[in-house]
Amino acid sequence: MIRTHNQGLIKKGTQKGFSLIELAILMAITGLLVASALSTYDSYTKRKAYNSTIEKRNNIQIAFGRFKSEYGRLPCPADPSLPVSHPDAGKENCRPGGVAYPTLSPSGCVGHCRIAGARRQFGTLPSGTYPTNGVPVPPGVEYDRLLRGVVPYKTLGLALREAYDGWGTMMTYVVTELLASSYLLSNDQVPPYGKIKYQERYGAISLLVWDKEDGADESVPYNVDQDTPELDGWPFVVVSHGPDTKGGWTINGTVAVPCSGVGRDIPNCDPESAAFVEPTYMVMVQGPLFYDDPMLMTDYVTEADKWYYTGVKTIQNKGGRVGINTENPAHPLDVAGEMRSEKARVHQYCDTNGEKCFNSSLVGSSLGIDCAHSPMLGIINNGPSCDPKLNLGSITVGNCPPNHYLVGFCADGSKMCRAFGGPQPTCD
Repeated sequence: MIRTHNQGLIKKGTQKGFSLIELAILMAITGLLVASALSTYDSYTKRKAYNSTIEKRNNIQIAFGRFKSEYGRLPCPADPSLPVSHPDAGKENCRPGGVAYPTLSPSGCVGHCRIAGARRQFGTLPSGTYPTNGVPVPPGVEYDRLLRGVVPYKTLGLALREAYDGWGTMMTYVVTELLASSYLLSNDQVPPYGKIKYQERYGAISLLVWDKEDGADESVPYNVDQDTPELDGWPFVVVSHGPDTKGGWTINGTVAVPCSGVGRDIPNCDPESAAFVEPTYMVMVQGPLFYDDPMLMTDYVTEADKWYYTGVKTIQNKGGRVGINTENPAHPLDVAGEMRSEKARVHQYCDTNGEKCFNSSLVGSSLGIDCAHSPMLGIINNGPSCDPKLNLGSITVGNCPPNHYLVGFCADGSKMCRAFGGPQPTCD
């Protein structure tokens, strides 16, 4: 009886196990769940990398616009071969290797290079001359120069992370030399030499866009705005090399993956290329049409809306109008209360109707304080208002009493002396 009972227990326990078929089904279901999770995670990481790259592009556009507004030129690229620990990493360098214009970088240059541009912008000028100033150019120099490197994040006031795309390599930056250095460089003279004015028509970069009908990348002209004619060359480009990181530079000053093989994005990573392909046609299958560069920036932002909503509603942004201490701004900038400004860059100051104005040069300039032998009281009819009452010849000679300092003069020429920590004196 006992043995029979034990055998029954053994059989009963055996029946609780999984058969091979059940295990196979379980493993198949687990595999499908894991594959789905991995696919979702992969899509998430790709989307995150792309969004991060676009966000950084926006910050670079604003930084470029500020630099252009302040210096009247575009920045030169930084040297990508410098590790982040180097003191000059991220700083603009307008003379790769210290070589002056018009010498090119050595053939096969990688990193910080001076290369030939894609356009002969000034072919209609007399032979042997350069734009606008007649500076001689040695024989054989027919094309404008480009400077190639990476985004100069320190010069632009950006953080290190802003110069890297979502896949961990620095964004390549190529610019027309004339638009970055704003002067011609001479082999035997110290810059500036042959200084020129910034003009978009000097752009010497070729931009290619996929033409579906022709099945090829074709050059597109550069149009500054609707009121100007189209130009052949583009001023600059900033490129993200995407997931394959071909041609991208790492934080250690090395190339992540060499620029080799085939694909439509090869011109974007070729260190001697003056043409760049826009990401309008993405192909992720390896081959001659392969293209995975997610971003190519060709313009900057000169005006950016940095006004924001605050928790205490101090600043309001409504309908394109900004209000400070007012919830319903009635003017482009509506300030309720006092306003303090350390710098004001305006041509004129006007009343609310925009009718009665005076030139800003009157304030604090030699013109503004030009009141011979009398102080300036204000501005009337767009000119200085002078006080004729004070006769400088009547000013009494002498010092203020001890522990007093001079703060002005009265109309009768007497001194206004103020005691340290005391009240403001008057002329009454």
